Amino acid sequence: MDWFIENLPSINSFAGVASTVMAFLGLIMTYLQFKKEHKKEKNLYLHKDEQTKLSMKYYIPTRGRVADYFSRNKSRDLLPEVKMIPYFSKEIFRDPTIQYIIVLGDSGMGKTTFVLKLFNKYYKKIFGKYEVFLIPFYLTNALEIIKDIKNKSETILLLDGLDEDPHVMKDYTRQLKKIFSETEQFYKVVITCRTQFFPDIDSELGYPGKILAGKGTGRGLIKCYISPFNEQEIDRYLRKKYNSVLESDKVRRAKSVIVKCPDLMVRPMLLAFIDNLIIDSAKEFQYVFEVYEELVMNWIVRESADERYGFQLFKFSLQTAKYMFLHETAYITEKEIEKICAHKKLKFDKVQAKSKSLLSRGTDGNYKFAHRSIYEYLLARIALRDMEFCRELVSRGFSGYDLTKSFLREMSLKYLKKFSPKLDHSLIQAGDFRYLQFSDVGILAPHFVDCDFERCNFFRADLRSGHFEKTNLDYADLREANLKLVRFRNVNMREADLRGADLREAELVNVDIDGSLWLEEDIQRLEKQIKTARFEYLILEGKNKAKKVVYRGELYRRKREQP
Repeated sequence: MDWFIENLPSINSFAGVASTVMAFLGLIMTYLQFKKEHKKEKNLYLHKDEQTKLSMKYYIPTRGRVADYFSRNKSRDLLPEVKMIPYFSKEIFRDPTIQYIIVLGDSGMGKTTFVLKLFNKYYKKIFGKYEVFLIPFYLTNALEIIKDIKNKSETILLLDGLDEDPHVMKDYTRQLKKIFSETEQFYKVVITCRTQFFPDIDSELGYPGKILAGKGTGRGLIKCYISPFNEQEIDRYLRKKYNSVLESDKVRRAKSVIVKCPDLMVRPMLLAFIDNLIIDSAKEFQYVFEVYEELVMNWIVRESADERYGFQLFKFSLQTAKYMFLHETAYITEKEIEKICAHKKLKFDKVQAKSKSLLSRGTDGNYKFAHRSIYEYLLARIALRDMEFCRELVSRGFSGYDLTKSFLREMSLKYLKKFSPKLDHSLIQAGDFRYLQFSDVGILAPHFVDCDFERCNFFRADLRSGHFEKTNLDYADLREANLKLVRFRNVNMREADLRGADLREAELVNVDIDGSLWLEEDIQRLEKQIKTARFEYLILEGKNKAKKVVYRGELYRRKREQP
């Protein structure tokens, strides 16, 4: 006690110094944090629209699986699921052998939210070793921004939405080479993209610098696939979004909608718009496109002063989507918005077009749809009623527009059901189904009379035991379709694609198959059926994919000459 009293002055002095040091350190930390926040805003080129803000507010940690490219058998099996933010921070960003990380996910699965969360997470570290930039590909000057970044070897580059790059949409291979050329000096490069942007897993991005089409297996690139929400995560999302006591009715209605369409609600994007889906709790959704239809219509009703204005707003949205598709772009400028309004004589001004429509403005001042999936839904709506536009979509093979193809297939099937709610064993007469999409559809023993299926897509459709009478199938895609026991009577199938179609025990009575495309091996197997059909020539594809024209006389003369 005596010692404490004697040394009290020095103790007070030490405490004073300690508190001063702590205060000084606090000021330094505050300054560093301020500096970090300033740099964060400077390095963020992604515009946070209302949907993005909501997604961030109700964020549920992203889960995903990493493609295993390093196994001895070079398999592409997926590793166990991980929480992606910690996995990137603690594993990928510390692994010097990995430079490129491709994050793939279906439309609406939260790729943008994930990459924004990753950006924010890194900037919470005051003493982070690397600079981080987040740049969306929809910016017209994205590559110029990347080129101007200093200290590339000490920078983590986050690039969002490869499938929204207008240059990628026009020339896939050429633009990818440019992107890899401009990014090869960075420490890490994370690229997000829709999985369906690629036709199959072999077309997904491969090892940059060696091959760009999925054949490389070098330790420079990995791919991560975002997982859909599970039931527990959907419940957590709803608890975050709604007050369980004050908004219990909304929770109940939201769960009711989810029960009716559980496969749809695994997408964070659709959950973000759940308010628009619970207005009518009795509404049932059989198809994915019906959910988007409800979203868009409720959005327009909410933003419209009256029904007439709502029609104009919807018309503007459709015209904008069509304009963007035909001009192969993911964005639209203010001048182009004015041009659309003037050309289509829409009765509302450019301010309303920009603020009340389904568009959102980016940091570069250009506009794009609030979500890519909404844009693709609008394209499907146009294609269902605009024959010329649908022809353009089909001619491009829906390249880069897989969701539009899926929506149009659902719309086509629903349209077909208007003629007969129960399609199996049904008689459907005088239907105009030109250009519609029926790929993978299964209809047992349908009976079509006087129907027009010109250029329809029946790829892998199951139509066994069906009956086509006085029906047009010119230019139809019937590849790998199950046409076993189908009776074709007085049918046109000119220039149809019948490669791999199963026509065992099928009847072709007064059927015109002139110019149709077949596998050479199928012609040999189906000689009996084909001989009864009318044609001048056929196109045959051999095992090496080479095609040749064979005339009827030549085909059967060759058969007679065979020993």
